[in-house]
Amino acid sequence: MYKSVRGVLVVAAFAVGAALAPAAGASQWRPPESLPGDVVIGSKDAPVTVFEYASLTCPHCARFHSNILPAFKKDWIDTGKARVVFRHFPLDKAALAGALAVTCLPAEQRPAAVAKLLETASSWAKEEDIGTAVTKAIPGVSDPMTLIPCMSSQETTKAVIEPAFEASKNGVGGTPFFIVNGTSVQGTAPAARLGELVDATIKGDFAR
Repeated sequence: MYKSVRGVLVVAAFAVGAALAPAAGASQWRPPESLPGDVVIGSKDAPVTVFEYASLTCPHCARFHSNILPAFKKDWIDTGKARVVFRHFPLDKAALAGALAVTCLPAEQRPAAVAKLLETASSWAKEEDIGTAVTKAIPGVSDPMTLIPCMSSQETTKAVIEPAFEASKNGVGGTPFFIVNGTSVQGTAPAARLGELVDATIKGDFAR
């Protein structure tokens, strides 16, 4: 089973490296509202969705989640105005392994897993047996072997890679990359900037 995970990572990482080149002129792209591999932070009933494309080994993504997301959560997610839909955009084999592992978790466990993997990437991402290392780094996973079959499956690989390919064809490049109501923000966006886009979207919805 461990070998099968390594095989999946080699093939999928090659495909990711070849395909994740952003297309030009796609700033108004609106991602699909719901995908199987989504990591959702906030209420499904929130009127505005902030889409975040990120790689689990991206230090800028880690800084956003540790230093900026708490403020955005307090003022816009906890108040019911918005939710964040985190989507995997793996930039290397380690990030791909992490994305596969997270996608194999129940939806309610995914946000904590993403936060922990971003926080500890400097440790698990350097391991040779990346499949085992990443499962050991996820909170609440007592036996890494329980995730390996799922991580090796075509269905899980498809759930991670196809959304990333689609995003790359529509202008998503470096990570983190945010999209709010068709407006793109690349890089570590301040909480206030994302909040402005959320508030503007709500006002526009109420105006119609």
